[in-house]
Amino acid sequence: MERSLINYLILPKGVQSIFFKSYVYFVPFLYSLTIDFKYLQNFLLFLLIFTLFEFVINPSRYQLNDIADYKEDRQRHHHWERPVNQENESLILAIALSRFTIGAAIAFFLNVKLVYLVIAFLALQFFYDHFAKKFSPLLAIFAVSIAYPLRSLTVFYGLGMGLDKTSMLLLLSILLYSTYMVTQWRRHESLFITKNKLVPKSHSEFFSSHRIKFLIFPTLLVFLLAFILLIVSLIKIETNSAVIIYGISLLLVTILSFSSKDTLKKIIAQSHNIIIAFLFIVLILDRFFIGLAAAIISIFVIFWYHRIYAERFANNYFNETHYEKT
Repeated sequence: MERSLINYLILPKGVQSIFFKSYVYFVPFLYSLTIDFKYLQNFLLFLLIFTLFEFVINPSRYQLNDIADYKEDRQRHHHWERPVNQENESLILAIALSRFTIGAAIAFFLNVKLVYLVIAFLALQFFYDHFAKKFSPLLAIFAVSIAYPLRSLTVFYGLGMGLDKTSMLLLLSILLYSTYMVTQWRRHESLFITKNKLVPKSHSEFFSSHRIKFLIFPTLLVFLLAFILLIVSLIKIETNSAVIIYGISLLLVTILSFSSKDTLKKIIAQSHNIIIAFLFIVLILDRFFIGLAAAIISIFVIFWYHRIYAERFANNYFNETHYEKT
């Protein structure tokens, strides 16, 4: 238990969780490469920002959340258990606040705007723990989801990039995608809690009900809309060509929405051919075809995740024996 506590104090959710969230940093960094040619300088600065926020600042948010929830989490067992208890609660709180203090000091020397984001993360965590998740499920989803584009903003501010139409679309896409992911996760988590009659989390009844599907799928569709707009804006496709991409994307989304899972699996089984075709299109270096290919492949991947992978992953995560009661 002592070694487990030490590991928890260093990285409460482990390295895997950090790398899972890394896309919100890499996407704006890759975008920076299209507008600034200081590649080496920006890459080193990006690594510093990523390390600062994901290895120092954000882990403290998880620790503050665990302090607020550990009593119910210990009754729930399974993967919710953390090495947090009444005896070490003060120690964990001190370390969490120390992380924020040290992180804010380092952020100040990098860019004063980063300090504002450090404060925003701390305020957001207290808002979520002590108000949002108790008051409204939708407010709770937003409080969790907004933290992802805030992570992306650390790269924009840290690299001194301004916010234009394209970068705002990028941040909006990340917000919508994270909202979709958070809602999906809470749904599967709540279904597991309800099925096994565990101590419920806030709004478990809402997230395990059938009406949650009326929130998840529209969120996915709005995300796809923002994402296709982002692709068109990034590649700078002309209006006439963009209309064609919008039309084909809409048709594909409609078809996949009404297709069976078996049909989708058969299409994904031929993904190697799709990738080969995409590589060929990239070599052509035509903006229209690159944008169209990016839109089509993205829609396929997102629908595969939505209809197949999310359920498969949740079943494995919640039901494998290594998450049984000890």
